[in-house]
Amino acid sequence: MIANHAEIYPKRVAVILYRPEQDADTLLADFTQDLARQGVRVGGIVQRNFKGANGMKTMLARDVARGREIPSCQPLGSGAISCKLDANGLADAAVVASRAIKLHVDLLVINKFSKQEASGRGLRDEFC
Repeated sequence: MIANHAEIYPKRVAVILYRPEQDADTLLADFTQDLARQGVRVGGIVQRNFKGANGMKTMLARDVARGREIPSCQPLGSGAISCKLDANGLADAAVVASRAIKLHVDLLVINKFSKQEASGRGLRDEFC
């Protein structure tokens, strides 16, 4: 973890700003696949949102280096009002990001789980 954020070299950090109706997750997934095909060592996770077989929105975190999909939503049912984020899936995603950091990949991709990071959890440690 970086103790002093002033140590971050700004030309090595990128952010995608988008509107809620735009599909930044697919853009990021396609971008990382294209780079990997060109021989760039890419690591980390991208998020994938879709409707499951039951018609409910669900979310996966995809390991960009290995292609493994990590379930990151709990099946709470249609009447649920609490957070669907699966803590185990989020922990698995953190392991994938940490592994990529240790391997010194050329590009580290970390999707956000904004409410979690804003409260000091989620993948916040991996961001820093």
